[in-house]
Amino acid sequence: MPVAWRLASAGLLVGLAAVQPAAAQPADREVRAAEEAGGRLIRRRDVGGWRIVYFSEGDGGLQVRMTRRGAGYSLEYHVSYWRGNGGPVRGAAFRDRDCRSGEAGSIQDPAGAWNAEVVRARFGEYFDECETPAARAAAMLAGFDRAFAVMAAWAGEAADATAAEAEAIANHGR
Repeated sequence: MPVAWRLASAGLLVGLAAVQPAAAQPADREVRAAEEAGGRLIRRRDVGGWRIVYFSEGDGGLQVRMTRRGAGYSLEYHVSYWRGNGGPVRGAAFRDRDCRSGEAGSIQDPAGAWNAEVVRARFGEYFDECETPAARAAAMLAGFDRAFAVMAAWAGEAADATAAEAEAIANHGR
């Protein structure tokens, strides 16, 4: 198991000033982004240095995203639901200084949902790829578990709302 992942998964948090989360972003940023996509911001919360947003998309989809940004880095995980997809669209991304890693969102099997352990492992792979020092990686993941719990709850709401909408469409006119 790579060093960065072992330290991050063990919960070792090193208080490095260089990886402290950026100051809270202006609230209007998410509102503007949702509206530009033809949707609306449903909910937003900052938890442990992470920002979690839940918004509708102009095509009827729902997306939940968690991000953490700081001096020279950003981490993101997102999940989108749309009644016409065969499952949720999930993706994750990482940037540390000049290195970028991650994967574009792709349709995933609903039964194979990414849990906190899977997302943490993905970030661990990105840290290794970008040769992010273990202490820096661990500090970047500060607050991850608490933030992921909120994100997962909101993603569950989005999944339920999408399933209900798909059922209503299927039953329309019956």
